[in-house]
Amino acid sequence: MSTGAGAGPSSESGKKRKQYWEYSQEPAEEEVPPGEEEYEQEIESESDSSEEDMEEEANTDGERNTGEDDATGGSNTDGSQSRKRNRKPTKVGTIRQEFTVVTSNGIPIEPERFAEGYGRQVAAILRNTVPITTINLRSRDNSHYCQLLLNKLHGRYKFPDPYNNTNLRGNKVNKWALRKMSKALSSWKTRVKEAIFEKNKTWDELKEKEPMIDEATYNLFKARCESEAAKAASAKGKAMRSQVIGNHRLGAGGYRSSKPKWEKEDAEFIAAGQPNPYEKYKGDPQIEYFVRARSYKDKETSNIVIDPKVQEFTTAVVSSLPRDLVD
Repeated sequence: MSTGAGAGPSSESGKKRKQYWEYSQEPAEEEVPPGEEEYEQEIESESDSSEEDMEEEANTDGERNTGEDDATGGSNTDGSQSRKRNRKPTKVGTIRQEFTVVTSNGIPIEPERFAEGYGRQVAAILRNTVPITTINLRSRDNSHYCQLLLNKLHGRYKFPDPYNNTNLRGNKVNKWALRKMSKALSSWKTRVKEAIFEKNKTWDELKEKEPMIDEATYNLFKARCESEAAKAASAKGKAMRSQVIGNHRLGAGGYRSSKPKWEKEDAEFIAAGQPNPYEKYKGDPQIEYFVRARSYKDKETSNIVIDPKVQEFTTAVVSSLPRDLVD
């Protein structure tokens, strides 16, 4: 069965531009230690580097906004996160599901009911297969882990041709899944590190929600986090995250699940005869969705609040658009 490409306006080069919600919303990948090359760079040398750069640029929303691994949801009136979920990590499903459509970037999208949980399942496969102490998942030294992960992924899902194989080379579904898994590993480390050092949880207190971490792994992970190299890497990561333009509040479903909610919200503005605060951004879906993902409704006034950084950024971008797109 043929695959479907992500919809979107055509660029000058003739290629279709990816919709913003097709980009991964996971945290940035683990930093590659000096001397450890990315195994994927070799096995996927034929990939489109321009698409890689665009996707990496979209992955800068930070570690605390990962949806599936996030510990919070919703927001307070000041925009801070709230509403504790207190749920255990997603388990890997036992019934094999079949995808019929995959985007040109390797993201399964149909049937939609399977696609909605795909990212969570990919992360669950990672946690059930790879120890949390793994460094640089996609390095050459971890190629055996990558192959095992793909074997499990294809045991969980069936993909349309030509993606229904576990090849490390030339399969965009596998490439995207490994990227997702690498980011899931980073998110997992962030959550456990927070539990250990900010919440002071012992292994006995942690093991209920992190059943894949035994006591020896807990002790090794804690010791690594306390090393000087880890502290330097953490400081660098915090400096990079300080440059993030707003924190998205998409939740586990990302843009795909948020879009219907926003359409309903637009209909409510019309029904109430109220001005739509997002109207001026509707000339370009990528800008509109970027803003909506980072705004929230004030509980007291019911007004839409947009982070000042987001306002500054979007004002600069929107002001450069042709007037017929924003008026």
